[in-house]
Amino acid sequence: GEDETPTLTSIETINVESRGPGANSLNLFNATGVTTVNVVDNGDDNGALNIKNVDAATTLIGLKGDQDVSVTLKNSAGTNDLLTTKLNGFTGDLVLGNAIERLSINADTASNFGLKDVGGTLNTVTVTGAADTTLTSYGATTYDYTAATGDSTLIFAAPNADAATVLFGAGDDVVDFGSFIKAVSDGTADEVSGGAGFD
Repeated sequence: GEDETPTLTSIETINVESRGPGANSLNLFNATGVTTVNVVDNGDDNGALNIKNVDAATTLIGLKGDQDVSVTLKNSAGTNDLLTTKLNGFTGDLVLGNAIERLSINADTASNFGLKDVGGTLNTVTVTGAADTTLTSYGATTYDYTAATGDSTLIFAAPNADAATVLFGAGDDVVDFGSFIKAVSDGTADEVSGGAGFD
């Protein structure tokens, strides 16, 4: 795969597609002024895409297509880093790298995707928007859908060290803990709050 590190100044929007069977990388280390990176899918054979050195304070990641996308931050020294994303028919896995504590997801188009926290620091996922989402999660303990109006499905695919808190919104929502549910007998129990929809 390719590992591109372009020098960019005052380029606000980048549209990128990872072509070919191998993984490709976009390194934003030498980019200033970028506010949006849109991952696009034009129907080609897309490999995984690694987006490196993202400035989480200013950059939105738009997700579309079936390729896996991993994100690492340029500055991950903080303890409350927020990555902001927008879903436009995303069906791959979003893989979070170094020290991302919070993830914001705006569901613009229906998406069925996975979330993997390689860095092991993700604690809060906030979902907004009107589109339906199915999220298969391998990390985080708090899931806040209270501002989402679409139908939301949350599937736990791995155990959490701590109990999970799930807050649903206005849609018809489903949570599936599988075999990873925590009960009072475990010392700490998962909590689910249904919203206005049929949950």
